[in-house]
Amino acid sequence: MLRVLIIEDEPPAARRLERLLLQLEPAAQVLDTLDTVRSAAAWLAAREADLIFLDIHLADGNSFSIFEQVQVRTPVIFTTAYDQYALRAFRLNSVDYLLKPVEKEELARSLAKFRELRSAAPALDVAALLEAMKPQQTPAYQKRFLVQAGEKLRSVPIEEVSYFYGQQKFVFLITRDNRR
Repeated sequence: MLRVLIIEDEPPAARRLERLLLQLEPAAQVLDTLDTVRSAAAWLAAREADLIFLDIHLADGNSFSIFEQVQVRTPVIFTTAYDQYALRAFRLNSVDYLLKPVEKEELARSLAKFRELRSAAPALDVAALLEAMKPQQTPAYQKRFLVQAGEKLRSVPIEEVSYFYGQQKFVFLITRDNRR
């Protein structure tokens, strides 16, 4: 179910948007319809929605000030009569920018874009992440070394290694029976 917040100060525009939304997404739930920057900031500080429809000019100011008051992580579809704010809108959590009056086809495209963006983000598998972070019970150490002995290659088990030393550009392995 898609949980939606509508922030719009024109009641007819808010009702139209809700009607079109429910035609396209019958299972959607409009959590609230707010008409001011103040009420939107307070609502977003306490709750979350899956998607926000946001008008730019609200009863008490410009809706961009909401983003200055609270951290908004929810995707936003801007709905406005003004096209000059589009660039600024896309710098925020914007999914799309619809000009009023919102048309059903445009809203459908915006919702499809929202669903595509939401499905592109993989869900975090916390259990798998915690499992991967657990220290291994037995660390995996090297069990043998492949060394050159004359013109042959020889496998030396770790149990036979006494020590290593470096000389010039070479590393030498010394076995327990003192072979190099």
